[in-house]
Amino acid sequence: MTNLIVWYAGYLLFGLLAVTLYFRHFTHPAQLPHFTTTISSAVPLFHFLLLWLGNVFAPTKAEALFCGCVSLTAFAVLTVVAIKAARRQGNFWRFYPWLTIAAYSLISGAIVAFGRLGLGLGAALAPKYSVVSLFFYI
Repeated sequence: MTNLIVWYAGYLLFGLLAVTLYFRHFTHPAQLPHFTTTISSAVPLFHFLLLWLGNVFAPTKAEALFCGCVSLTAFAVLTVVAIKAARRQGNFWRFYPWLTIAAYSLISGAIVAFGRLGLGLGAALAPKYSVVSLFFYI
C-alpha cells in the first residue's frame, strides 16, 4: 500500500511540474477573451458545453443543443447503470476506461467553454472543437 501511495505522489508531482513548466512564461493573447470564471456564467457555460457536445451530430444551434442534452442525459443514465453493474459484479475495470475517456472529453469541453465563452455561444459550433468531443461518444 505504501508503494502505491509513493507512485501516486510521484505521478502528482510530475503532473504539477509539467503544468508549471508549460505555463511558466505564458502571456494571454490580447485578441482572445479572458477565462470566464464567475458564478453568474454557470448557465451560459453549461449551454456552451451542450452545444459543444451536440455539434458532432447537428450543424445548427437548436439541433446541437437538443443532441447535446440527449447525449449528456444518456451518459448520466448509463453511468449510473454501469456503476450499479460494477458494484453488483464487484468489477469496475470493465467500465473504467470508457468512463475515463468520456470524463476526459467533458473536462476538455469545460476548458474550451471557460476559454471561448467570451467569443459567444457560436464558438461551440466551430468544427475545430468537434474532434475532442468525439471522444465523448466512444
